[in-house]
Amino acid sequence: VGEVILKEAFKKITKIGLVNLIIIILLLIILEGGASFYFAYKSVRQEINKEPFLAERLHTEYDPLLGWINKPNISIDHMYGPNVYLKTNGQRFRNKDDFTIGVPKRKIRVICSGDSFTLGYGVDNEHTWCNLLELINPRIQSVNMGQGGYGVGQAYLWYKRDGAKLDHNIHVFAFISGDFSRMMTKSFLGMPKPLLRTRNGKILVENIPISRLSSHKTLKHLKFFNVVRLASEIQGVNFPDTLDKPAIYLEGEGEELVGTIFENLKKINKAQNSKLVIVQLPTEGEYRGTINDTLYKFLRQEAEKRGILYLNLVRDMRQVSSSKMSKFFFQKDINGFDSSKGHLTPMGNFFVAQKISKALTGIDALNTQ
Repeated sequence: VGEVILKEAFKKITKIGLVNLIIIILLLIILEGGASFYFAYKSVRQEINKEPFLAERLHTEYDPLLGWINKPNISIDHMYGPNVYLKTNGQRFRNKDDFTIGVPKRKIRVICSGDSFTLGYGVDNEHTWCNLLELINPRIQSVNMGQGGYGVGQAYLWYKRDGAKLDHNIHVFAFISGDFSRMMTKSFLGMPKPLLRTRNGKILVENIPISRLSSHKTLKHLKFFNVVRLASEIQGVNFPDTLDKPAIYLEGEGEELVGTIFENLKKINKAQNSKLVIVQLPTEGEYRGTINDTLYKFLRQEAEKRGILYLNLVRDMRQVSSSKMSKFFFQKDINGFDSSKGHLTPMGNFFVAQKISKALTGIDALNTQ
Protein backbone atom coordinates (compact mmCIF):
# COMPACT_ATOMS: atom_id res chain seq x y z
CA VAL A 1 0.00 0.00 0.00
CA GLY A 2 2.83 2.37 0.88
CA GLU A 3 4.48 1.77 -2.48
CA VAL A 4 1.22 2.51 -4.31
CA ILE A 5 0.81 5.78 -2.44
CA LEU A 6 4.41 6.74 -3.23
CA LYS A 7 3.93 5.96 -6.93
CA GLU A 8 0.73 8.05 -7.08
CA ALA A 9 2.43 10.91 -5.30
CA PHE A 10 5.38 10.69 -7.70
CA LYS A 11 3.03 10.78 -10.70
CA LYS A 12 1.25 13.86 -9.34
CA ILE A 13 4.55 15.60 -8.64
CA THR A 14 5.78 14.69 -12.12
CA LYS A 15 2.59 16.03 -13.73
CA ILE A 16 2.79 19.24 -11.73
CA GLY A 17 6.44 19.59 -12.66
CA LEU A 18 5.72 19.04 -16.35
CA VAL A 19 2.83 21.51 -16.28
CA ASN A 20 5.00 24.10 -14.55
CA LEU A 21 7.80 23.45 -17.03
CA ILE A 22 5.42 23.92 -19.95
CA ILE A 23 4.09 27.13 -18.38
CA ILE A 24 7.64 28.40 -17.87
CA ILE A 25 8.54 27.56 -21.47
CA LEU A 26 5.40 29.31 -22.74
CA LEU A 27 6.17 32.35 -20.60
CA LEU A 28 9.71 32.43 -21.97
CA ILE A 29 8.35 32.20 -25.52
CA ILE A 30 5.92 35.05 -24.81
CA LEU A 31 8.65 37.14 -23.19
CA GLU A 32 11.04 36.41 -26.05
CA GLY A 33 8.35 37.30 -28.55
CA GLY A 34 7.54 40.47 -26.67
CA ALA A 35 11.20 41.42 -26.49
CA SER A 36 11.60 40.73 -30.21
CA PHE A 37 8.53 42.86 -30.94
CA TYR A 38 9.90 45.66 -28.76
CA PHE A 39 13.28 45.73 -30.48
CA ALA A 40 11.64 45.46 -33.89
CA TYR A 41 9.35 48.36 -32.98
CA LYS A 42 12.37 50.30 -31.74
CA SER A 43 14.13 49.67 -35.05
CA VAL A 44 11.04 50.86 -36.90
CA ARG A 45 10.91 54.07 -34.88
CA GLN A 46 14.61 54.68 -35.48
CA GLU A 47 14.10 54.24 -39.21
CA ILE A 48 11.06 56.51 -39.19
CA ASN A 49 13.01 59.18 -37.35
CA LYS A 50 15.53 59.09 -40.20
CA GLU A 51 12.77 59.87 -42.70
CA PRO A 52 12.99 63.39 -44.10
CA PHE A 53 10.45 65.80 -42.65
CA LEU A 54 8.57 66.87 -45.75
CA ALA A 55 6.63 70.12 -45.92
CA GLU A 56 4.08 68.41 -48.19
CA ARG A 57 2.80 66.36 -45.25
CA LEU A 58 1.41 69.56 -43.71
CA HIS A 59 -0.73 70.70 -46.62
CA THR A 60 -1.53 67.60 -48.68
CA GLU A 61 -3.75 64.56 -48.32
CA TYR A 62 -4.34 61.21 -49.98
CA ASP A 63 -5.49 61.05 -53.59
CA PRO A 64 -6.26 57.65 -55.20
CA LEU A 65 -4.93 58.72 -58.62
CA LEU A 66 -2.10 61.12 -57.82
CA GLY A 67 -0.88 59.77 -54.47
CA TRP A 68 -1.12 63.12 -52.70
CA ILE A 69 -2.74 66.45 -53.44
CA ASN A 70 -3.24 69.82 -51.76
CA LYS A 71 -5.95 70.01 -49.12
CA PRO A 72 -8.70 72.43 -50.17
CA ASN A 73 -9.05 75.83 -48.49
CA ILE A 74 -6.02 75.40 -46.25
CA SER A 75 -4.17 78.39 -44.85
CA ILE A 76 -0.86 78.09 -42.98
CA ASP A 77 0.36 81.53 -41.92
CA HIS A 78 3.98 80.64 -41.19
CA MET A 79 4.43 77.66 -43.49
CA TYR A 80 8.01 78.33 -44.60
CA GLY A 81 8.98 80.86 -41.93
CA PRO A 82 7.54 83.97 -40.23
CA ASN A 83 4.65 85.24 -42.38
CA VAL A 84 5.74 83.09 -45.34
CA TYR A 85 2.29 81.63 -45.84
CA LEU A 86 0.71 78.95 -47.97
CA LYS A 87 -2.94 79.14 -48.96
CA THR A 88 -5.03 76.98 -51.28
CA ASN A 89 -8.48 77.56 -52.71
CA GLY A 90 -11.45 75.20 -52.80
CA GLN A 91 -10.11 73.66 -56.01
CA ARG A 92 -6.84 72.70 -54.26
CA PHE A 93 -4.74 75.16 -56.30
CA ARG A 94 -2.27 77.50 -54.61
CA ASN A 95 -4.48 80.52 -55.11
CA LYS A 96 -6.52 82.68 -52.79
CA ASP A 97 -9.87 82.46 -54.58
CA ASP A 98 -11.74 79.82 -56.57
CA PHE A 99 -11.90 80.12 -60.34
CA THR A 100 -15.00 80.20 -62.51
CA ILE A 101 -15.09 77.77 -65.43
CA GLY A 102 -15.05 80.60 -67.94
CA VAL A 103 -12.20 83.09 -68.29
CA PRO A 104 -13.17 86.54 -66.93
CA LYS A 105 -13.56 89.30 -69.50
CA ARG A 106 -10.38 91.12 -70.47
CA LYS A 107 -8.31 88.44 -68.73
CA ILE A 108 -5.86 85.84 -70.04
CA ARG A 109 -5.92 82.70 -67.95
CA VAL A 110 -2.61 80.88 -67.60
CA ILE A 111 -2.48 77.46 -65.93
CA CYS A 112 0.90 76.59 -64.42
CA SER A 113 1.63 72.87 -63.97
CA GLY A 114 4.68 71.45 -62.22
CA ASP A 115 6.34 70.35 -59.01
CA SER A 116 7.55 72.23 -55.91
CA PHE A 117 9.43 74.75 -58.08
CA THR A 118 6.05 75.75 -59.53
CA LEU A 119 4.16 75.45 -56.24
CA GLY A 120 6.65 77.93 -54.80
CA TYR A 121 8.36 75.94 -52.06
CA GLY A 122 9.86 78.38 -49.56
CA VAL A 123 8.00 81.51 -50.66
CA ASP A 124 4.51 82.85 -50.03
CA ASN A 125 1.67 82.75 -52.56
CA GLU A 126 2.48 86.18 -53.95
CA HIS A 127 6.10 85.32 -54.78
CA THR A 128 5.64 82.12 -56.77
CA TRP A 129 6.71 82.59 -60.39
CA CYS A 130 3.20 81.64 -61.47
CA ASN A 131 1.63 84.45 -59.44
CA LEU A 132 4.36 86.90 -60.46
CA LEU A 133 3.16 86.55 -64.06
CA GLU A 134 0.14 88.59 -62.92
CA LEU A 135 2.38 91.27 -61.43
CA ILE A 136 4.35 91.59 -64.67
CA ASN A 137 1.21 91.54 -66.84
CA PRO A 138 -2.01 92.49 -64.99
CA ARG A 139 -4.09 91.00 -67.82
CA ILE A 140 -3.00 87.52 -66.73
CA GLN A 141 -5.00 85.41 -64.30
CA SER A 142 -2.69 82.62 -63.12
CA VAL A 143 -3.74 79.21 -61.80
CA ASN A 144 -1.02 77.55 -59.72
CA MET A 145 -1.20 73.76 -60.16
CA GLY A 146 2.29 73.08 -58.80
CA GLN A 147 2.67 70.30 -56.24
CA GLY A 148 5.69 69.28 -54.19
CA GLY A 149 7.28 65.99 -55.19
CA TYR A 150 5.33 65.53 -58.41
CA GLY A 151 6.96 63.94 -61.40
CA VAL A 152 6.06 64.75 -64.99
CA GLY A 153 3.42 62.01 -64.96
CA GLN A 154 1.56 63.32 -61.91
CA ALA A 155 1.59 66.90 -63.20
CA TYR A 156 0.11 65.63 -66.47
CA LEU A 157 -2.58 63.55 -64.71
CA TRP A 158 -3.64 66.38 -62.40
CA TYR A 159 -3.95 68.84 -65.26
CA LYS A 160 -5.88 66.33 -67.36
CA ARG A 161 -8.32 65.57 -64.52
CA ASP A 162 -8.80 68.96 -62.85
CA GLY A 163 -7.02 71.67 -64.82
CA ALA A 164 -8.66 70.93 -68.16
CA LYS A 165 -12.06 71.57 -66.55
CA LEU A 166 -11.24 75.27 -66.57
CA ASP A 167 -11.27 77.33 -69.74
CA HIS A 168 -7.80 78.79 -70.26
CA ASN A 169 -5.73 80.57 -72.88
CA ILE A 170 -2.23 79.32 -72.07
CA HIS A 171 -0.88 76.24 -70.33
CA VAL A 172 2.66 76.44 -68.95
CA PHE A 173 3.85 72.89 -68.27
CA ALA A 174 7.04 73.30 -66.23
CA PHE A 175 9.49 70.83 -64.72
CA ILE A 176 13.01 70.32 -63.44
CA SER A 177 15.24 67.56 -64.82
CA GLY A 178 14.63 65.36 -61.78
CA ASP A 179 10.91 65.17 -62.59
CA PHE A 180 11.69 62.73 -65.39
CA SER A 181 13.38 60.36 -62.94
CA ARG A 182 10.34 60.61 -60.65
CA MET A 183 8.14 59.78 -63.61
CA MET A 184 9.77 56.35 -63.76
CA THR A 185 9.33 55.34 -60.11
CA LYS A 186 6.48 53.94 -58.01
CA SER A 187 7.20 56.20 -55.03
CA PHE A 188 8.79 59.48 -54.01
CA LEU A 189 10.58 59.54 -50.64
CA GLY A 190 8.38 56.69 -49.43
CA MET A 191 5.11 58.16 -50.74
CA PRO A 192 3.45 55.84 -53.32
CA LYS A 193 2.58 57.39 -56.66
CA PRO A 194 1.11 56.39 -60.03
CA LEU A 195 3.35 54.86 -62.65
CA LEU A 196 2.84 55.79 -66.30
CA ARG A 197 3.69 53.54 -69.22
CA THR A 198 3.01 53.81 -72.92
CA ARG A 199 1.72 51.18 -75.31
CA ASN A 200 0.75 51.67 -78.94
CA GLY A 201 0.78 55.42 -78.51
CA LYS A 202 -1.51 55.35 -75.48
CA ILE A 203 -0.68 56.11 -71.85
CA LEU A 204 -1.43 53.44 -69.26
CA VAL A 205 -1.56 54.36 -65.58
CA GLU A 206 -0.39 51.63 -63.21
CA ASN A 207 -0.07 51.31 -59.42
CA ILE A 208 -3.57 52.78 -58.93
CA PRO A 209 -5.79 53.19 -57.07
CA ILE A 210 -3.13 53.94 -54.50
CA SER A 211 -3.96 52.29 -51.18
CA ARG A 212 -4.64 54.60 -48.26
CA LEU A 213 -2.74 52.22 -45.99
CA SER A 214 0.31 52.13 -48.20
CA SER A 215 0.45 55.92 -48.28
CA HIS A 216 1.65 55.97 -44.66
CA LYS A 217 5.42 55.99 -44.39
CA THR A 218 5.44 53.52 -41.48
CA LEU A 219 4.19 50.74 -43.72
CA LYS A 220 7.42 50.30 -45.58
CA HIS A 221 9.17 49.57 -42.29
CA LEU A 222 6.91 46.59 -41.51
CA LYS A 223 9.56 44.46 -43.19
CA PHE A 224 11.22 44.33 -39.75
CA PHE A 225 8.45 42.01 -38.51
CA ASN A 226 8.77 38.34 -39.40
CA VAL A 227 4.99 37.85 -39.60
CA VAL A 228 4.85 40.48 -42.35
CA ARG A 229 7.75 38.86 -44.16
CA LEU A 230 5.95 35.52 -43.97
CA ALA A 231 2.67 37.02 -45.18
CA SER A 232 4.50 38.72 -48.03
CA GLU A 233 6.06 35.43 -49.11
CA ILE A 234 2.73 33.60 -48.90
CA GLN A 235 1.05 36.26 -51.07
CA GLY A 236 4.02 36.41 -53.44
CA VAL A 237 4.56 40.09 -52.60
CA ASN A 238 7.81 41.72 -51.61
CA PHE A 239 6.93 44.72 -49.42
CA PRO A 240 10.11 46.70 -50.07
CA ASP A 241 9.87 46.09 -53.81
CA THR A 242 6.23 47.15 -54.09
CA LEU A 243 6.83 50.43 -52.26
CA ASP A 244 10.34 51.52 -53.14
CA LYS A 245 11.82 49.75 -56.12
CA PRO A 246 11.94 51.88 -59.28
CA ALA A 247 10.03 50.59 -62.27
CA ILE A 248 12.18 48.86 -64.85
CA TYR A 249 11.62 50.46 -68.24
CA LEU A 250 12.38 48.88 -71.56
CA GLU A 251 14.99 50.75 -73.59
CA GLY A 252 13.39 53.78 -75.18
CA GLU A 253 10.10 53.52 -73.29
CA GLY A 254 10.87 56.53 -71.11
CA GLU A 255 11.56 58.65 -74.19
CA GLU A 256 8.40 57.37 -75.88
CA LEU A 257 6.38 58.24 -72.78
CA VAL A 258 7.64 61.82 -72.77
CA GLY A 259 6.67 62.23 -76.42
CA THR A 260 3.23 60.76 -75.78
CA ILE A 261 2.63 63.07 -72.80
CA PHE A 262 3.61 66.09 -74.92
CA GLU A 263 1.30 64.89 -77.70
CA ASN A 264 -1.62 64.43 -75.30
CA LEU A 265 -1.05 67.81 -73.69
CA LYS A 266 -1.10 69.41 -77.13
CA LYS A 267 -4.42 67.72 -77.97
CA ILE A 268 -6.05 68.78 -74.69
CA ASN A 269 -4.90 72.37 -75.14
CA LYS A 270 -6.01 72.44 -78.77
CA ALA A 271 -9.49 71.36 -77.67
CA GLN A 272 -9.40 74.22 -75.14
CA ASN A 273 -8.19 76.69 -77.77
CA SER A 274 -5.18 77.12 -75.49
CA LYS A 275 -1.49 77.44 -76.32
CA LEU A 276 0.89 74.95 -74.68
CA VAL A 277 4.31 76.09 -73.46
CA ILE A 278 6.89 73.58 -72.18
CA VAL A 279 9.37 75.06 -69.68
CA GLN A 280 12.62 73.59 -68.36
CA LEU A 281 13.13 75.19 -64.95
CA PRO A 282 16.70 75.61 -63.66
CA THR A 283 18.37 74.11 -60.62
CA GLU A 284 21.57 75.44 -59.09
CA GLY A 285 23.63 72.38 -59.96
CA GLU A 286 22.87 72.84 -63.64
CA TYR A 287 24.65 76.20 -63.72
CA ARG A 288 27.94 74.41 -64.34
CA GLY A 289 26.85 70.80 -64.58
CA THR A 290 26.23 69.64 -68.14
CA ILE A 291 25.04 66.09 -67.43
CA ASN A 292 21.46 66.98 -68.44
CA ASP A 293 22.31 68.82 -71.66
CA THR A 294 21.37 65.76 -73.69
CA LEU A 295 17.96 65.79 -71.99
CA TYR A 296 17.40 69.44 -72.95
CA LYS A 297 18.19 68.63 -76.58
CA PHE A 298 15.81 65.68 -76.58
CA LEU A 299 12.99 67.71 -75.01
CA ARG A 300 13.45 70.52 -77.50
CA GLN A 301 13.25 68.08 -80.40
CA GLU A 302 10.11 66.41 -78.99
CA ALA A 303 8.44 69.79 -78.49
CA GLU A 304 9.46 71.38 -81.79
CA LYS A 305 8.37 68.46 -83.97
CA ARG A 306 4.90 68.90 -82.44
CA GLY A 307 4.88 72.66 -82.85
CA ILE A 308 5.10 73.28 -79.10
CA LEU A 309 7.02 76.25 -77.69
CA TYR A 310 9.93 75.04 -75.53
CA LEU A 311 11.80 77.30 -73.10
CA ASN A 312 15.08 76.20 -71.54
CA LEU A 313 15.67 78.48 -68.56
CA VAL A 314 18.84 76.61 -67.63
CA ARG A 315 20.42 78.24 -70.66
CA ASP A 316 19.19 81.65 -69.50
CA MET A 317 20.47 81.05 -65.97
CA ARG A 318 23.96 80.30 -67.35
CA GLN A 319 24.05 83.80 -68.83
CA VAL A 320 24.09 85.53 -65.42
CA SER A 321 27.05 85.81 -63.03
CA SER A 322 27.58 83.06 -60.46
CA SER A 323 27.16 85.55 -57.60
CA LYS A 324 23.76 86.60 -58.93
CA MET A 325 22.75 83.04 -59.74
CA SER A 326 23.40 81.87 -56.17
CA LYS A 327 20.74 84.33 -55.00
CA PHE A 328 18.16 82.51 -57.11
CA PHE A 329 18.24 79.47 -54.80
CA PHE A 330 17.90 78.90 -51.05
CA GLN A 331 21.34 77.99 -49.71
CA LYS A 332 20.12 76.11 -46.62
CA ASP A 333 17.09 74.08 -45.56
CA ILE A 334 13.94 76.11 -45.07
CA ASN A 335 12.19 76.25 -41.68
CA GLY A 336 13.56 72.85 -40.63
CA PHE A 337 12.27 70.96 -43.66
CA ASP A 338 14.76 68.36 -44.84
CA SER A 339 16.08 68.50 -48.41
CA SER A 340 14.43 71.87 -49.03
CA LYS A 341 17.48 73.95 -49.91
CA GLY A 342 18.00 74.60 -53.59
CA HIS A 343 14.44 75.76 -54.26
CA LEU A 344 13.81 79.11 -55.89
CA THR A 345 14.02 82.21 -53.71
CA PRO A 346 11.71 85.20 -54.37
CA MET A 347 14.48 86.54 -56.63
CA GLY A 348 14.74 83.20 -58.43
CA ASN A 349 10.98 83.05 -58.92
CA PHE A 350 11.00 86.57 -60.37
CA PHE A 351 13.79 85.60 -62.78
CA VAL A 352 11.69 82.66 -64.00
CA ALA A 353 8.53 84.78 -64.25
CA GLN A 354 10.34 87.43 -66.31
CA LYS A 355 11.65 84.87 -68.80
CA ILE A 356 8.29 83.14 -69.19
CA SER A 357 6.42 86.44 -69.46
CA LYS A 358 8.77 87.62 -72.21
CA ALA A 359 8.18 84.40 -74.16
CA LEU A 360 4.41 84.68 -73.74
CA THR A 361 4.34 88.08 -75.45
CA GLY A 362 4.87 86.29 -78.76
CA ILE A 363 1.85 84.04 -78.32
CA ASP A 364 -1.32 84.86 -80.25
CA ALA A 365 -3.52 84.10 -77.26
CA LEU A 366 -1.85 86.93 -75.38
CA ASN A 367 -1.84 89.47 -78.21
CA THR A 368 -5.43 88.98 -79.35
CA GLN A 369 -7.01 89.67 -75.97
